[in-house]
Amino acid sequence: MLKLESHRFPNGNGAKMATVSSNTRGSTVIRRLDLPTPRSVLVLNGGTSKITPRLENRLDPIFKELARLTIRHEITVVTGATNAGIFNLFGRAISREGGYKAPVIGVAPHKAQQILEPHHSHFVLVENAGWGDETPVMYRLVKSLTRHCPSAALFVGGGLITIVEMLYNVDQKRQMILISGSERSTDEVVSTHNGKPTNKEDILRIARYGKIVPFDIDHPVREFKGLVQKLLVEEGSGIRKV
Repeated sequence: MLKLESHRFPNGNGAKMATVSSNTRGSTVIRRLDLPTPRSVLVLNGGTSKITPRLENRLDPIFKELARLTIRHEITVVTGATNAGIFNLFGRAISREGGYKAPVIGVAPHKAQQILEPHHSHFVLVENAGWGDETPVMYRLVKSLTRHCPSAALFVGGGLITIVEMLYNVDQKRQMILISGSERSTDEVVSTHNGKPTNKEDILRIARYGKIVPFDIDHPVREFKGLVQKLLVEEGSGIRKV
């Protein structure tokens, strides 16, 4: 751990911010940020590129319901931290629904400090990291957080870094909800999962060995609600806290 500080956004929201090295352990981050034992954990990964108005309109109901669920059930969320793409959508949804009740933790390279999403409670910034170099720190943190509670990862769009994040979930044997119709890497993996041939080894590995649950972007949002509740609420009802 290199540095721990408080950060205040222009909108008045505050967050704890830890600057860490690339080899920092997840347990160290949890201890220094004083993160509470989670009831359940959702990892949100995917695209940070500009979202078209049409795609945003299709995603809005999903993110609205996701925000409601994480607030109502006090689900800890880990994201890519920046005020862009799907993380911006999630942050705005959290704000509209009244704000987080459990930690919303963003993990990013330290150079992203000026473009952080302002509705998170905590940030972990990796020193001397390029885009994607923070992923090992993110998933060491996720692994430590989820030792005694249910977890799932939600993927929306994304590019090459998203594929790497999916591979971490394959290795950690975590359920992955992939929003079909959200474009780019997520759609490519869903297509391969559904039988479309590919010569990309990483895509094939994810499709074959990942615990993939596709969810069509245009399906009723109540079905998304039921899916998240099944994975993160009902599964955790008998979990012993430590």
